Amino acid sequence: MYAIAPKRFMKLPNSIIKPINQKVMHLAHEQMLASLAKNSTKSHLGAFSAAVILSAIGLQYEAHGAIVILLILVMAAQLFRNRVDTQLLSNAVSDSLAHRLRRCALASFLSSVSLAFYLVILLEAPVVIRSVYTLILLSLATGAVSYRNGHPMTYRLYMLPLVLPLSLVWALNIGEHEVDRWLSVLIGGVVLLYGLILWGFAANTWQAYVENLALRLSDQERAAQLSTALAEAAAANLAKTKFLAIASHDLRQPLHTISLLTSILKLRHAEDSNAEVVNMLSSVVVSLGRQLDDLLDISKLDSGVLQVQCEWLDLGDFLRGLASEFEPALVAKNLKMNCHVSGHLYAYFDQALLARVIRNLMHNALKFTNEGSVSLVLSLNQDKAVIKILDTGRGIAAEHQNDIFNEFFQIDNAAHTRAEGLGLGLAIVKRLCNLMNIQMHMTSALGRGTQFDLILNAKPEPIFAPASTSIPESPRTPLPEIATPSYNLRVLVVDDEAEVCASMSLLLEELGCDARIASTITQALEVCSKWVPDVVIADYRLADHETGIQTVERVRRLHPQVTAILISGDTASEELLAFEAAGLPTLHKPVSFDRLIEELGRAQASLNTSLSKD
Repeated sequence: MYAIAPKRFMKLPNSIIKPINQKVMHLAHEQMLASLAKNSTKSHLGAFSAAVILSAIGLQYEAHGAIVILLILVMAAQLFRNRVDTQLLSNAVSDSLAHRLRRCALASFLSSVSLAFYLVILLEAPVVIRSVYTLILLSLATGAVSYRNGHPMTYRLYMLPLVLPLSLVWALNIGEHEVDRWLSVLIGGVVLLYGLILWGFAANTWQAYVENLALRLSDQERAAQLSTALAEAAAANLAKTKFLAIASHDLRQPLHTISLLTSILKLRHAEDSNAEVVNMLSSVVVSLGRQLDDLLDISKLDSGVLQVQCEWLDLGDFLRGLASEFEPALVAKNLKMNCHVSGHLYAYFDQALLARVIRNLMHNALKFTNEGSVSLVLSLNQDKAVIKILDTGRGIAAEHQNDIFNEFFQIDNAAHTRAEGLGLGLAIVKRLCNLMNIQMHMTSALGRGTQFDLILNAKPEPIFAPASTSIPESPRTPLPEIATPSYNLRVLVVDDEAEVCASMSLLLEELGCDARIASTITQALEVCSKWVPDVVIADYRLADHETGIQTVERVRRLHPQVTAILISGDTASEELLAFEAAGLPTLHKPVSFDRLIEELGRAQASLNTSLSKD
């Protein structure tokens, strides 16, 4: 079997090249045989046409009986070859490849030998007729290169019976009509030379065919490996997302209870001796809540459920407000705050998301700068606003400048201490910038500081009235002292964990609400059959595969006017999409006291409006 190692494989070990060669060669021979079987009719038609032409010429120089015998011989050879060709594919399973190749080579040899016999008849023909015969046979030999893809064994056994007799007849000046000696030798030499050229051309054709097939196989294998690697990466990413969602949910559940109990302690005005402990407890809960919120933000951004709500805002007022927010922390570290924001530029953006981006960058600048200054600069470059956040901190090494935008990557926090966060701040910044089509560039040098440039579309004047310049409250600001609000609401709490139900019920009672509890949909319906709630606060994930969304739907069949609030510790993409589709306000564990009273305030206002209409 003819073997070849393509050049791109030559540097590979023999243990790898050998199986590649075997596979490639086997496939090359199979495809060559398939091509022969597919194009069998065209090939036979060409050989038979040549036989008819030669028979017509031979009738002038030989008895009709001899011509008929030759024609029958050619037809028999072609029929045998056709039978072999049509069986090449049908016998692919039962016959070995070597056996089918030998049969194919034998059929090719017999086909060319039958055509070569015409040379005996045409020896008596004039030189011109002999030349025509020579051209016909050489044409058949030339066309067979493409037809057989230059396959060495089958092609050579087909070509040699056509070319060698011709070369000998011309070179030895055999026949009735002899030509000049030098001319006959020259023609014989030319025929032999042409045969050698065809021999080499066929070998090159087969080599190119095999190499091309090897390259295709290599590309297919690499594509398959890439596809497998991508599938594995996607599976790993999905597993990571699910793990984060499960871990986040499991951590949020007890933290949610602690948050509720801490809010109760604050509302009960703890004594001075206990106030410091309560405040420390609140600080820890807030810190853990921020880290879980970062996980939730990543899940929201990856799942595509985060909605961008754009409005015109005055970038000058917006950035000045953010700068003043960070000024106390900078003063506490003896750092200078430079806010170079003059004039008014207007941009159409989501104010809350843009504030999150700038806060994260300012927080990093504050965190990693121990002396010098932090600067916030706004400038206009044609129709682009450029927001610069600069610091004189320690800077970022070149080898880390791409890694800092990866999830959970932290420089100099090998121990992963809680105070350093989870390393999600810049990952969130990058995703938010992509979501809002903000170009972000970073330059940094060790010991010289870091600069982030945010480039966004802006105009000197807004197209519509600008939004309020009030800055969205930072989720990283410590909780303020809680004033005691009071509500006149009947609230049904649905949660399958007794501690959560008890904690939420106590907190609601501290807020003046009449609270009832249930752990399943059946219990909730039983309560609602005797008592009409104004608000249902339902945990999303209940026991026995029940959900808070199903609970709200069933309760609203009894009381359509009820206000619903969904509470969840889930951050997986499918759950976030379900919350979005349900259209219910969703509070994520641990529930912020401010967010809870905000939703209760809306429910109270809705109830008051309904009562006033009645």
